[in-house]
Amino acid sequence: MLTYLRCPAYFEFRYLETQVEEPKPVNLFMGSAVHKICEMAYECKIKTGKLPPVEEMLAAHDELWKTAADEVAEQFVGDLKTSELLSRKMVKTYLTDRAPLVDPIEVEVEYYYEPPKKEYYIHGIVDILAAFKPPTPITLVDGKKTLQESDLLQIFKNEPDNPIIQTATDEGIIYYQPTDSIRLRRVHDIKTVGRTPSMEPVGQGYSISPDYEFQLAFYAAMLTEGKHGIAVCLDYITKTATPKCLEAATTISKPRCNALMKTIDLIHSAIGTGLFYPNRTSKFCGTGCEHWVHCHDKHG
Repeated sequence: MLTYLRCPAYFEFRYLETQVEEPKPVNLFMGSAVHKICEMAYECKIKTGKLPPVEEMLAAHDELWKTAADEVAEQFVGDLKTSELLSRKMVKTYLTDRAPLVDPIEVEVEYYYEPPKKEYYIHGIVDILAAFKPPTPITLVDGKKTLQESDLLQIFKNEPDNPIIQTATDEGIIYYQPTDSIRLRRVHDIKTVGRTPSMEPVGQGYSISPDYEFQLAFYAAMLTEGKHGIAVCLDYITKTATPKCLEAATTISKPRCNALMKTIDLIHSAIGTGLFYPNRTSKFCGTGCEHWVHCHDKHG
């Protein structure tokens, strides 16, 4: 969906016309490699209760990069060694500084969505579902929230997979997490970025770009089918000389999920009518795009 919004022509070439995987930019390969190693580490943590040794994951990372020369577009091959070393530093930083703090529940979670009219279906994978603990207790007095962190209440009180206990009192309704053993789900994703993201207003942490927010909202909508909201977390890994790991956490509300479901219907209609055109104003449009030659020949 996001691919179509970014550039309908890219969507056409990538998913409808191209039969053979075309060479990719080195940054795209780097992001995929970092993501894959982090997923492997979390799979091990789920199975064994602990992360694998960092050196073991770095060895797996080095194996992945042996295929880079065959997968990366020719114009980027000269950057491979520098990019591989940076990728290695990013993986090491993430596994050392951030991964120990993440409580993974499941990796590569499949979703399948079919709308009521059954005109199409969407099948895909959410990379990581992780756990976190909400603020407790949360009190409502005459329907009014009384704690700063209580925005999470609306997200979880109707979610069957996240059992929040509610108790009526003279003061109102108290929602609380009864034991530490109950873990609330949140979508967890990892992004490699060229620079440190901007900060939101004081106390709200790092910002999430519209593109990334759309992707997280899409995951939320697919997992919940728009029936309720869900918490999301984005881990940034900076592609800087000294990589840093930064967390950006937010919530995707039920109205946001519902709005996205309507957007999906509109995109499906556009694809069905063959509406494909290049978005020349996109930052992704140019010689760095793997479909640039094909697109320029077709659309000018």
